[in-house]
Amino acid sequence: MTWRGATTKAPARGLAVLVAFVATLVSAPLARAGLETEHAEGPSLAEFFELWDLFGDAALTGAFAGAALGMLGVYVVLRRMVFLSAAVSQASSFGVVLAFFLQVQLGLSGALGNPALWATIACALALWLLWADRAREGSDARLGIVYIAGLAGTLVLATKVTQELHDAQTLLFGTAVAVTPEEFALIATLSVGLLVIHAWLHRGFLLSSFDPQGAATRGLPVRALDAGLLVTLALAIALMTRTLGALTVFALSVLPALAALKIVANARTALVVASLIGAGSAFFGYLAAYMWDLPVGASQALMALLVLLVASIVASLGRPAPQAMVDGPARPAHAAAAHSPTATPNEPEAHHGAH
Repeated sequence: MTWRGATTKAPARGLAVLVAFVATLVSAPLARAGLETEHAEGPSLAEFFELWDLFGDAALTGAFAGAALGMLGVYVVLRRMVFLSAAVSQASSFGVVLAFFLQVQLGLSGALGNPALWATIACALALWLLWADRAREGSDARLGIVYIAGLAGTLVLATKVTQELHDAQTLLFGTAVAVTPEEFALIATLSVGLLVIHAWLHRGFLLSSFDPQGAATRGLPVRALDAGLLVTLALAIALMTRTLGALTVFALSVLPALAALKIVANARTALVVASLIGAGSAFFGYLAAYMWDLPVGASQALMALLVLLVASIVASLGRPAPQAMVDGPARPAHAAAAHSPTATPNEPEAHHGAH
């Protein structure tokens, strides 16, 4: 799957520029902040790593989650459902607060009162509603309905469980300053599992997403692949929202994918690049929050936004001007796809306009 006007060398060159620029941008202020002098004020980079036992799990939890969400975001962005993650994240928040409400009002405990269970149920219902009607008119309206219902329901139920109000605020904005070892193990295991599954089945997921008829002709189980993609999205959003917050989950499932699709010309490569960007944005966002006393969720979201901004600049500078194209007119999209080493037959072209 390639993009019109892309060349074989341009994506690699753009990616190299992006990595170098972001590395310089991030490392320079962190190095300055880490210089320990007699007059140094505030936390330093050295202090962060000295306190790794305290902050390491939280930083790595964000990195694992960012890797998985960045990869899944490629499917969301290319299916032109960017706000799907926002709507489903709010549905997950509603599920968790509903669990708290049922614990307080009905005395549910154990597995039936587990917030992760209700978050997963809410996510699955929301994704089923949105994904089943993604091709119909009015899908954007359904996104809005799910988002508003999830947000309003979360805020209403939160007033009935005042002892859990802090948890409700965490769900909305993300305050993952520290995580428990159990949460870290859960997110890390889930993220690695999702990455392995999608590395193994990415070809089928891509074909069933963008050319279901061609995938069916090849004998691929389109409905099963579609359902598998749905389940992985539901699990990722449901279980990561409680730890990172709806804002962070939305940002990491959209912005890294957008950045990757700006600088690479192939959907499969974009899956890898988006995963790396998501992991880096979450980790360095957490580090920036520590260094400058910022909200963790907002810092991680802004870090991903910064990478997207740099990627957009790199992509705009890397586009050849019409007069500079001395090799003749651009090849048709199907010809470019046919010559791409990573393209597959019957795989439709994706455009930067989807961003």
